[in-house]
Amino acid sequence: MKHSCLLLFALLSSAASLKPPAARVIISPLTKAAFEQAHRRAGTPGKLLLGEAPVFTIRKQKGRLVIPTEAGNKLFKDKIFPKNEIEDVTYKYLGFFPRHQVHLIQVAYYESSEILLIEKSGNIVRLVSEPVYSPSQQRLLAASRGIVYAMMPNSLQLVEKVDGRLQIVWETIPKKWEPVDLFWTSDSMAFLKQEQINSATEAPFKPARFTYARLLVQPAIQP
Repeated sequence: MKHSCLLLFALLSSAASLKPPAARVIISPLTKAAFEQAHRRAGTPGKLLLGEAPVFTIRKQKGRLVIPTEAGNKLFKDKIFPKNEIEDVTYKYLGFFPRHQVHLIQVAYYESSEILLIEKSGNIVRLVSEPVYSPSQQRLLAASRGIVYAMMPNSLQLVEKVDGRLQIVWETIPKKWEPVDLFWTSDSMAFLKQEQINSATEAPFKPARFTYARLLVQPAIQP
């Protein structure tokens, strides 16, 4: 689909512009028991919906969202095509993340979606999903399943602030598994549940096959 191709191009372009910075993430296999034990210690993964901007309130009006930034207002306007819904684009305001002074917007296309992080500077980071944050809220991880449902990217992204702005500092696009569950236990340690996909058919195994991994995150190299 047209929008899916545009989304993939945007993601690849974003990833290509990250040299530097780049973080190193070491993915190590883990047993199910170790994963579940870590999950119990971690509790509920941190979500970014932490409230609205402290000074102003964002409201969608007549299909329009206006986000104020230091670079001027950012306008996001729904595009609805009654006779061709494949071209539809809609925007939903999710909330404000005070830790990084970021607005979150969900962009919905016909068969795919993405998340925009809009900083007060006007910088925009495009993610494959709403992210979860590390305990100090320093780092963010976003994950999307996209082998079986090919309209979405099959991706895992790491975001942190480098040189004063949020950036995708690491991304992996696995070919044999989809990310299922993701959580942090510290600012440098995250855990991942993976569903293995039959690479011959691009369909899930029956019964499902799950594997588990630990992600050791090392800081992005400052340019």
